[in-house]
Amino acid sequence: MELENIVANTVLLKAREGGGGKRKGRSKKWKEILRFPHISQCTELGNSIDRDYISLCEKQPIGRLLFRLYCETRPELLRCIHLLDAMDDYELVPDEKRKSRGDQIIGKFLSKQVCQSKGGLVNVDVQLSEKYNLFVCGALHHYLRGAPFLDYQNSMYFDRFLQWKMLERQPIAKDTFRQYRVLGKGGFGEVCACQVRATGKMYACKKLEKKRIKKRKGESMALNEKQILEKVNSRFVVSLAYAYETKDALCLVLTLMNGGDLKFHIYSMGTPGFEKDRVQFYAAQICCGLDHLHQESIVYRDLKPENILLDDNGHIRISDLGLAIKVAEGDPIRGRVGTVGYMAPEVINNERYGMSPDWWGLGCLIYEMTAGHSPFRARKERVKREEVEKRVQEEEEEYSDKFTEDTKLLTKDPKQRLGCTAEGSSGVKAHCFFRNINFKRLEAGIQEPSFVPDPRAVYCKDVLDIEQFSTVKGVNLDQTDNDFYFKFSTGCVSIPWQHEMIDTECFSDLNVFGPQGTRPPDLDWNTPPEPPRRSLLDRIFRRHVRAHTQDRYILTHIYQYSVSHCSHCTVTSTHTVPTAQLHPYTLFPLHSYIHTHCSHCTVTSTHTVPTAQLRPHTLFPLHSYVHTHCSHCTVTSTHTVPTAQLHPHTLFPLHSYIHTHCSHCTVTSTHTVPTAQLHPHTLFPLHSYIHTHCSHCTVTSTHTVPTAQLHPHTLFPLQSYIHTHCSHCTVSLSRPPPLSRSPSLSHHLSHPPCLSLSLSLSRSLFLAPPSLSRSPLSFSLPPSLSRSPSHTPPLSHPPSHYKYGLYLQWCLFFTGCSFHVAIGHKSCCCDGTLGCFTQ
Repeated sequence: MELENIVANTVLLKAREGGGGKRKGRSKKWKEILRFPHISQCTELGNSIDRDYISLCEKQPIGRLLFRLYCETRPELLRCIHLLDAMDDYELVPDEKRKSRGDQIIGKFLSKQVCQSKGGLVNVDVQLSEKYNLFVCGALHHYLRGAPFLDYQNSMYFDRFLQWKMLERQPIAKDTFRQYRVLGKGGFGEVCACQVRATGKMYACKKLEKKRIKKRKGESMALNEKQILEKVNSRFVVSLAYAYETKDALCLVLTLMNGGDLKFHIYSMGTPGFEKDRVQFYAAQICCGLDHLHQESIVYRDLKPENILLDDNGHIRISDLGLAIKVAEGDPIRGRVGTVGYMAPEVINNERYGMSPDWWGLGCLIYEMTAGHSPFRARKERVKREEVEKRVQEEEEEYSDKFTEDTKLLTKDPKQRLGCTAEGSSGVKAHCFFRNINFKRLEAGIQEPSFVPDPRAVYCKDVLDIEQFSTVKGVNLDQTDNDFYFKFSTGCVSIPWQHEMIDTECFSDLNVFGPQGTRPPDLDWNTPPEPPRRSLLDRIFRRHVRAHTQDRYILTHIYQYSVSHCSHCTVTSTHTVPTAQLHPYTLFPLHSYIHTHCSHCTVTSTHTVPTAQLRPHTLFPLHSYVHTHCSHCTVTSTHTVPTAQLHPHTLFPLHSYIHTHCSHCTVTSTHTVPTAQLHPHTLFPLHSYIHTHCSHCTVTSTHTVPTAQLHPHTLFPLQSYIHTHCSHCTVSLSRPPPLSRSPSLSHHLSHPPCLSLSLSLSRSLFLAPPSLSRSPLSFSLPPSLSRSPSHTPPLSHPPSHYKYGLYLQWCLFFTGCSFHVAIGHKSCCCDGTLGCFTQ
């Protein structure tokens, strides 16, 4: 068992030293992994990036270096950069050297030649103030953000910055890192050491088991910690460099602190407790870390020795921000969270608070580092939670002779507590306890620590002494969890990643330009990108995860995935899919399926279907069927039909029939008819007949007629003829003109060769309402219809008193004659034989 621990520590120490080779822990293919994409592939990024001077040229480390490289090509801008560097250096020199350093800057940059220069960059009439001290940096940055910044954006240095940003947006997976021994355990999983293959940078990987998170309902807590770590950029708080997911865990890749935690050093490195100067140094750095969190309106709430970690150089960082929370201005919060013995009285009393619990925690840490035990509980003393809380609220802490008056910083009343007054963190830094601390040099990282950890030591428990988590049972992950995983797994964090490139010298090794400051081929807009190069195995298995080609940088874009592979064939397409929505192992899209195959033929289409809606074995869509085949012919269409509504054997639609054939001809239409309403054998519609043929001619119409009302043999309508022919001529009838009333009601037929006649009818031949006249009636045409047989009069509505025609019931027994009667808006033809009418 001891051998296992020795081997694990030896492997870790070798990795920390860089592997002992020239590559400093980098992979053999590190240059291919970090190969720049061609500038033409950065166009979309260049159009979408925020062109802010402070962000691009000051906050982002690589952007800052590239902007300075551009300024070095112009003498007037180079002098500005030198002046900025001199002013930054002036702020960090010890107080006793500040006057001489200021005189040097004035003598160098405020010479007569500079004052008369074209730019007029420096204002000699400088007024001293606390904000600017001696040199006004804002005026210089105001000049640089103007024309120089615009010219920089058109230079090859800005194009190179876009290439670095494309590398920054590569997808992150488990294979990005090498995994080493377990360092400890957290609330949701273990913490282990890891190393980036491309750069050799060492990190700590905090794993959050997915099932354990879901069982404890810790999604919001885990996401909150990730978002706060991503937002805070402080040398006194652990930095989040990467966030990704594996099959079983969510992973936070954090700054590796090889020096162990304060608890280990307080109790396991000789006599418990520290000397005063070491206590002051650690307390000052914790104060700076809390100040940076409070500037982002974040209260930490879990300050204790276990959460304060040391790095290789002896500097500390605050870790484990799981209980940290953002506090709105003027809106204090309430919550009994923290660790027993370190919670402030207002937290125990469940009162509202702002940043006060953090300053109470700082007082507890100073006490414990000085005395060698916590202020309200002796070391290894077993006390119930209620008893400890009672001591915090009521009892006064005991101070030994190790303490001086300026070390007694615990105050139960938050209104009187140091750091909670109007002065805030400035009041804490100005306290006499920190009289020997230069906070400007401390925040710049140039203050020498009093203790440096041994680089050959591993400051953590043995591998076998770290308790392992039990297996989580009874928890199943489903599709609803993917939204949370998508928010969590965002890949690289910009500023820490750029620091990694600079610290590991990858930036200096790769940031090479052409001879005499010319553009290299990958920055030349006129040079096409190099064709993709794949190894033999890549060509065989079509591996696109680690393909080190120019297309890889389109494929591995963290927000846009441009090259898509189909799960059925070898065809690729260039549709855009967020990389975070790809399956972590197969790299097929989770939320968008680009390439679609039809289940009947070899035709493919590019409609989008969520992968989660595909059938697990056939990978055909479950909820959207894009390609549709007709059951009668070879014509296909692209109408959408849910797969669940397809016949299980024929795969034809059950509820929607897209392609319709007529039973008489070859004409097809795209009307929708439910398949259940089709005849089981002929597959013609039962309840809706779309295409209608006339029984007399070849004219077709699109009127709807129930199939059940068709003749069983001829399939012509039984009860309703849409298209009507006269039995005496070839003219089909249309709506006739209105009736005209005359003393002798007659109807003159105008359709040759039909006989036009006047017919006197007695009242006994038809029944009419009592209001009708009892005089003989006859049918006649108005004069407007008697002009010519070919004349078609305009239609108009008949007067209201002609509505009697709607009530007539005809009993006609005429033979040997034929006539046409028009009543209202209806036409009747009679052959005079059986009195049958076609209406």
